[in-house]
Amino acid sequence: MAACDEQLFASLRQAIRRGEGRAALAPWLDGQSPRGQHYDALDSLLGGVLALDEPVSDDPVPPPDMVFYQPTPARHIVDCVQRAGIGAADTVLDLGSGLGHVAMLVNILSGARTLGVEREPAYVASAVRAASALELGDVRFMAADAREIGFDGVDVVYLFTPFIGRVLAEVVASLERAAAVRPLRIVTLGPCTRTFARLAWLQPDGETAPDRIVVFRSRAD
Repeated sequence: MAACDEQLFASLRQAIRRGEGRAALAPWLDGQSPRGQHYDALDSLLGGVLALDEPVSDDPVPPPDMVFYQPTPARHIVDCVQRAGIGAADTVLDLGSGLGHVAMLVNILSGARTLGVEREPAYVASAVRAASALELGDVRFMAADAREIGFDGVDVVYLFTPFIGRVLAEVVASLERAAAVRPLRIVTLGPCTRTFARLAWLQPDGETAPDRIVVFRSRAD
């Protein structure tokens, strides 16, 4: 079974390198429930395809208001691409990108340019190696504090509650300033959804439930 699995993973990696990842993954993308924060067979498949190194954390105890890393279940990434209408003309920013699952899968499924921002360099290094092995030229990662980056040229921002409290408040303020200049789609999952749902400058696209992704769009003046 392990040999069969590796043969499948290898064939999918080759398809991704050819730019045919969306079509190759299609049989596993339909029929996924978009609710819940559990993992399923699609996550196992994605883990085998991405072949990520297991990093040693540079900072195993998160600083105040930072949340322990937890990867987004793959079905939510599929839901994000569909419901946020992400396409090849978009630039997508994942805040708290960890090992890079979101940035890589969004690029594979949509062709969008993606950037993952993660505070731990070891996680960034692992994500960079995986993206390079898959020849994902429009996927980038950087080690940085989310409070210190700009949002110029960004169309979609994704957050799986990577931080709370004061850190989240500062990032929200930066996003509001960016949305005053250009339209933004903000996609959230988990408890941070409640914070974004209270913001007058955002309009949710449907229900605001913490167990599935929610798409917010900045309101036009």
